Amino acid sequence: NDGVRLGERYLFGTMEHRPTPGGGALYTVLDGVLKKAGRIGIPNSFLPHPEGILISDSLEKKTYLYSADLAERVLWRDFSEEEGTPDGGCVSDTGTFFLCLWGAGAVLELNARGEVLRRVAVPAKNPTKCALRRDQLLLTSALTEVGPSELNAFPLSGQTFLVTL
Repeated sequence: NDGVRLGERYLFGTMEHRPTPGGGALYTVLDGVLKKAGRIGIPNSFLPHPEGILISDSLEKKTYLYSADLAERVLWRDFSEEEGTPDGGCVSDTGTFFLCLWGAGAVLELNARGEVLRRVAVPAKNPTKCALRRDQLLLTSALTEVGPSELNAFPLSGQTFLVTL
């Protein structure tokens, strides 16, 4: 479902067609060797962090800080009491993290401790992935789970677009 390269190591995750807690898996590939590293519901984000890598379990609505080999993890931020669920993201040149919130029509900018620096409203209910371009966020979004009445509030749902920060 998502993944990243960290140096010579590749990290990625898979998920079930109908996700269940722990039904997906995390993997590493190093020197051509594939290793299953753990279980997860819906793996997302995969953002390099100074202390490892951030991986969201969108099913749990939590983002974890994993060690680079995925052997250890600690809770980085719990989104279970918030609107939306963490999906894809990106890292800024200044070391802040942008996380798309599926279902919330927003992207959060967070510091390395997981504290919200700002919330950016976007014209799509389900932003899925972002990349930074100077003072703009390039965003992809999904039309999945967007009803006809919600399209008025989120007219760019399902499209790719730029949002000025």
